[in-house]
Amino acid sequence: MPAPLLSSQRLLLAIAGALVINSQLPSSVAGLPGKVLTLVVDFATLPLRGPVYSLATDLAQGDAPPEFVHPGTPTTIEELRDAYAQSLVKIDRLEQANDQLKQQLELIEGVRNIDAPDTRPLTAKVTAYRDPGPRQVLTLNRGSRQGIRSGMTVVYKTVLVGRVVEPVGPSNSNVELVTGHDGGLQVRVRQDGYAEPFDNIRVRPSETDDEYFVAEVPKDSPIRTGALVLLADVVNYADAPGFLLGVVEQKIDYTPDPELLDQLQIRLALFDTPFRKEVAVLLPESDEGDANP
Repeated sequence: MPAPLLSSQRLLLAIAGALVINSQLPSSVAGLPGKVLTLVVDFATLPLRGPVYSLATDLAQGDAPPEFVHPGTPTTIEELRDAYAQSLVKIDRLEQANDQLKQQLELIEGVRNIDAPDTRPLTAKVTAYRDPGPRQVLTLNRGSRQGIRSGMTVVYKTVLVGRVVEPVGPSNSNVELVTGHDGGLQVRVRQDGYAEPFDNIRVRPSETDDEYFVAEVPKDSPIRTGALVLLADVVNYADAPGFLLGVVEQKIDYTPDPELLDQLQIRLALFDTPFRKEVAVLLPESDEGDANP
């Protein structure tokens, strides 16, 4: 036995039947079912007219119910003005941050171009990555056939990554990250608002976090958060002065002597690069004709 029709289904069948009958009637009386159909539709939609009219009025007056308003969307002129003003402030901050990044990049490029010896970067793919504590090691797909030798500096664009260590094979080589450098490194610090860098600062690996170096400075030092730390070590990285080591992330009291010294906590910039995929080895320009592809 077929299931009984719902009231809505019956109404649709009635409307369809009226349309069929209307199409078969002579033109002189064809308007009659149309008038009947109009009455039926008006009667069927009568309960909906009040809520629809009320909702349309609320939308037009800006008093839409919560379910019709996206969270955070301004619903009044005052809120719209506030949102516009906040957007302008955010845009201004983004523009200032972009300008600061441009200035930092220009400083890095300027120092590197002045101080760096004649070298050329040899791009190499990273084929393996080992992380035995602080002595993190990369394996590259380039070796002695391409002119790579132990002690050469490895970078990612303007950022220091580490240096080549033994053994160096004909077509592969190992790179120890700068995190494994036991001794201190000589650096210079570029601080916004100061034309000259701060020299004679020595940094060392943090004892608590492999991604940081630290350095102590006098309590009255103007160096603060955001300063750039550039390599200036002619002993360990003689071919890479001016490359970016990291950025000062915090300046805190130096616990052993908090009244006289502050400690800079420097996050290494290499951890903000895709160094596990590709790096570049700095080869002397004089070796250009000797390296094999």
